Amino acid sequence: MQDTPGGPIPASVLQQLSGKGLHVRLLGEFLAEHRFLEDDLPVTIQAWFARTTNGLPEPMHSQIASWFTTRLGGRTTPPRSQARSPLTMRHHLRFALPVLTRLAAAGLNDLTHVTAAALRAHLAACHLTGSDYINTASALRTVFTFLHTHHGAPRNPACHLRVGHHQRPLPLPAGLAPVRDALTSPTPPGPPSPPCWPSTPCACRRSATSPSPTSTSTSTTCPSAPSCSPNPPGPACPPTSPTAPRPGRAPPTRTCS
Repeated sequence: MQDTPGGPIPASVLQQLSGKGLHVRLLGEFLAEHRFLEDDLPVTIQAWFARTTNGLPEPMHSQIASWFTTRLGGRTTPPRSQARSPLTMRHHLRFALPVLTRLAAAGLNDLTHVTAAALRAHLAACHLTGSDYINTASALRTVFTFLHTHHGAPRNPACHLRVGHHQRPLPLPAGLAPVRDALTSPTPPGPPSPPCWPSTPCACRRSATSPSPTSTSTSTTCPSAPSCSPNPPGPACPPTSPTAPRPGRAPPTRTCS
């Protein structure tokens, strides 16, 4: 397993043993804890790129790999390139790959020799519309612009490629007259009063006075209460009792609202 005795064991070797049905998880944890494990496994985004572009011929595959690696990690020396996120690179490659596959099937394996007419013809053959066309044209422009600036391609066939804009519909205009009246009104509107629904019983409150021995009933009407239906479906207001309150309990005190 080791080319050099005493050297670290590559993680790819343990992965091969795992594929043969051997349990190497604990062994890998032990080697990593004692710094005897060399992590030579590819990053997830690089493994995805290798699987996705496996069918591209050379030198197209090498050119796309150079574009992907440089755009993913960035470049600080001229010609400089800003690093892009893995999500952006996945997005660009997914949309550019159908056109690149058509170019490879037509025998155009070297992207530096692709003409503008051939690129437009293969892009039109995909019959893309809307956002799919915009994303595909934008991804192709990034690929061929990189090859023109970093690989010395004689021309950029996607330079005059029409990309377009994403459709972002504006919301419908709203009427400004109610808003203007509310802003210029001398009396600002107060809080809305609760409606009197038919299923709500009439608003009645007991009098705030204690029951008098001479009176037989207490008024149950409230002058400021809203008027309701004559026969509400809810429970009726319970009549007040002239009897004294229960011992040890204060008489109810309620006011009209």
